[in-house]
Amino acid sequence: MRKRRKYWLLQYLPGSRGRRYSRKYKAVLALEEFELAICQSAGKTCIDLGANIGQYTRKMALIAKEVIAFEPDPWAVGQLRNNLRRFTNVRIENAAASTRNGTGVLWRRDRFDDNPSESSMSSSIVKRKINPARPGQEVMVHLIDFVEYIDQLGEGTTIGTVKMDIEGEELDILDALLRRRDLLSRIDYIFVETHERQIPDQKDRVEELRRTIRDISHPRINLDWH
Repeated sequence: MRKRRKYWLLQYLPGSRGRRYSRKYKAVLALEEFELAICQSAGKTCIDLGANIGQYTRKMALIAKEVIAFEPDPWAVGQLRNNLRRFTNVRIENAAASTRNGTGVLWRRDRFDDNPSESSMSSSIVKRKINPARPGQEVMVHLIDFVEYIDQLGEGTTIGTVKMDIEGEELDILDALLRRRDLLSRIDYIFVETHERQIPDQKDRVEELRRTIRDISHPRINLDWH
């Protein structure tokens, strides 16, 4: 609550400082809404796209009937499996959520091995998001068409909450979901981190997406995840 009030006040500072605190304020609100969404996901399936080592997967697993966690980075998956080994309701997909099936390159930051715990959080299949990428540290990973994946879960699967933090690939997936309103209607909440600050050519697409989702009452789509 203190942090929320602090950011709320500081967002009115002029220039870049105000914008920075505005982002922080919205991220705090998004996290609060996420906690409420999880509480409403009891008996439902939750999906964590970009699970990394499982911080939010675990929150979901404590309440949801089932959690599906997508994580492509081999190092992070090892940590994820270990951290969630006691949960019988978590299914781990060692893959990157995408708009196609197959294989792709996962790009890692320079000096990944020096601090994999931090660096793995920004590994991406979108190369231009990783600056600088580390030559020789890229890895081939499995790609799963996420829209097709949801379709195959079947109409009987009610999806409570989707967290989508996939380092630049989220816009393509959201566009694909918006073309399948029948699938979109099966989801209650979607929380998304966009990456237009790291990928400037996505800025116009993010703004267009924000305009589009204003007219969507279900699911609730929050683009201010941190």
